[in-house]
Amino acid sequence: MKPWRVTVLLAIVVGACSDEGPKPSPEQIVFLSSRAGAVDQFGGRLYDIYRVNADGTDTVNLTHDPASYSHLQLSPAGGKIVFSASSPTSSARFGIWTMNVDGTGQTKITNNGAQEGSNSQPRWSPDGTKIAFTSNREGRVFGTQNGVPDVYVMNADGSSPHNVSFSVAASMGSTVTVLGWHFGKVVFQSDINGAFRTWLVNPDGSDATLLFSGTTDRNPVYSPDGSKIVFIRRENGGDRIYVTNVLNTSLVPLTTHPPTPIADRIVDTDYSPWSPDGARIVFQQNGGGENQTLWIVNVDGTGLRKIVPVAALFNGWSPNSNRLAYSAIADEELWTIDPEGTQPLNVTKHPAHDTAARWVLRR
Repeated sequence: MKPWRVTVLLAIVVGACSDEGPKPSPEQIVFLSSRAGAVDQFGGRLYDIYRVNADGTDTVNLTHDPASYSHLQLSPAGGKIVFSASSPTSSARFGIWTMNVDGTGQTKITNNGAQEGSNSQPRWSPDGTKIAFTSNREGRVFGTQNGVPDVYVMNADGSSPHNVSFSVAASMGSTVTVLGWHFGKVVFQSDINGAFRTWLVNPDGSDATLLFSGTTDRNPVYSPDGSKIVFIRRENGGDRIYVTNVLNTSLVPLTTHPPTPIADRIVDTDYSPWSPDGARIVFQQNGGGENQTLWIVNVDGTGLRKIVPVAALFNGWSPNSNRLAYSAIADEELWTIDPEGTQPLNVTKHPAHDTAARWVLRR
């Protein structure tokens, strides 16, 4: 892993934006559910976006239009949701959308006509004024593959979309992931046959800085205060979780194992593994007798413990760091649990597939 050149900036998080929608009641969760029973032409389940109180009461369908929704993200002020959508029956649902947390104001913000391409992975900027995303609208070529994605930034209303990865396109592979933002800069990663490269770039595309490069380190996620980075390192035939400061002068292994192929994974880059207070990290373990179980560890490497003993996908921390959401793979329900692994609560209690939860911020 290379040393990094870091510019220290003052982060100002805007508490509200002029286009923010109505605020929800405290302790609510938005999620995807297949309970409408709709399927695509291949028999795959289609979903709607729902909202539910964190105690499992008052479930509301926000979209009423089953489609392939993904990458739900709450705006920093908590009033809007951005998401990707594609529909097997309507081209109108294809692209990136925003809506208020009560389901009103649904607006498609990628509107580039025949040149729109495929758009995905929207990520709000810290002040809520911009959205980073991936798009193949320019038809970039990698090897024999045509139309591979680049990284773009647009205003929150969809205006002024522009390519911000152009200066490093020759070093990018066909797989591109927007990992988030760091002090007003976009963080993205590309995989070239198992070799990962991660960049930090200004929202106008200038000053692209290489953070990670190689086959061992990947999926870096900045801490809430921006002072540390957690990432996955490939070693001893498995994956381990490490944390370092942004100057890469203090490397701490959070998980250690004998040389067996155990994978400690930050599985879904849609969710930060950091607790909002920056004290703990959640990860999934697979191998060595574990099957996609969820674990938690303090940022100094102490307090390692299993909190979900069944196969599950992590779905994010509550804003106050007191609970976590997860999707149980076997029963396809949405659950929450406290960081000690106690007081599990089935939030959805429905035979459909419920997943991809997002906590709605308390304001």
